[in-house]
Amino acid sequence: MNAENGYNLVSVCFADSVLRTDGHMVNCQYGAGPWERWQFLPASRAPSYYLQSVQFLGRYLCVLGDNLGMTSSELEATSFTLVCCDPDNPSLLALQGPNGDYLAITSGMVAPYGPGGGKVQMSPFSELAVLRLQIAQPSA
Repeated sequence: MNAENGYNLVSVCFADSVLRTDGHMVNCQYGAGPWERWQFLPASRAPSYYLQSVQFLGRYLCVLGDNLGMTSSELEATSFTLVCCDPDNPSLLALQGPNGDYLAITSGMVAPYGPGGGKVQMSPFSELAVLRLQIAQPSA
């Protein structure tokens, strides 16, 4: 499940807030650039996926308690199950972790400039866990 340039995962609750990483920390950023692109790689526990950064290849999303981080080890990477949130719009999905909680953007960014800083964490399902899957545009 991969587009050539990866995918952006955009909050449906916070306009233009996109899941991002700097290769170590995970948060969200207003708008999508190279640090906001993700690939879905099949995990060893089908039908789940690892999320790998497109900008930082070999860096995978991992759950650290209720928080998220990045790892360079597939053994430490967290496998996520994609949950369709609207059968009429398959681009709306949630990412469920192995413990049943969901990746949620719990505070958004409201300005297009500056470092990312919106909060991303694992939590029970709510509207904050619904993300819009968008095909990423190539970097300039």
